[in-house]
Amino acid sequence: LFRSYEVVWEDFRNGSWEIYGARVDAQGEPLDVSATAIATGPGDQRLPTVGALPAGAAQLGALFVAWQDTRNLAATGADIYGTPLDNRGRPTVANGLPLCTAQGFQGRPAGACGTSSCLVAWEDQRNGADNSDIYALQVTALGNTELKVAAAAGAQTNVALAWGSTSYLLAWEDQRNDGSAVDIYGARVDGTGVLDPEGRMIAQEVNAQLAPAVAYGRASFSNVDYFLVVWEDESSDAGDIRGR
Repeated sequence: LFRSYEVVWEDFRNGSWEIYGARVDAQGEPLDVSATAIATGPGDQRLPTVGALPAGAAQLGALFVAWQDTRNLAATGADIYGTPLDNRGRPTVANGLPLCTAQGFQGRPAGACGTSSCLVAWEDQRNGADNSDIYALQVTALGNTELKVAAAAGAQTNVALAWGSTSYLLAWEDQRNDGSAVDIYGARVDGTGVLDPEGRMIAQEVNAQLAPAVAYGRASFSNVDYFLVVWEDESSDAGDIRGR
């Protein structure tokens, strides 16, 4: 948003979980008298993620919000819904559009937008409740494409992502190597699809590596841009935060 930011959250003010948002200025002061309802449909709407739509999609809105949605819980389980927001933070589609309604649980989405697309990724149990995979939807002005990002043995969960200059990097918790241990794996996605279909190992130590976060920027000691992945690391008794 021009000279402002959009904050989105899950809200229980009406007795079920809904998605609300509000604009704040560069000093963190609210610009809206009251919060804007983004998704207040049946069931629960939770765990929102938000990204700025690329300039080429300005006709769709300024931002894109996605969330976990249980309006169809009895039929398909938890789904992923989303909507663009206009430049005042108002949804352009009341209560959102379905992004993924496959059978089984789809939840805990993460999203970001690049120069010509947005990418929403999530945990997906269409292949079994004990075998979560990572799927994603690439949203462009020409249409949407669903991608299978990670479907290795064991569970892949808790995905995070960021846009770089030419591709997205996704990172997630991965149990392919040992059902009781958790590693961090990742993969890049661009306009052609998943560039690392087998995934790339980012962190593999004793015990568990958890809760990855991804960022992109330029290191102060060079003129090269990098992705940075950080995670909770339980390879020591105290637990640490490590990165790569």
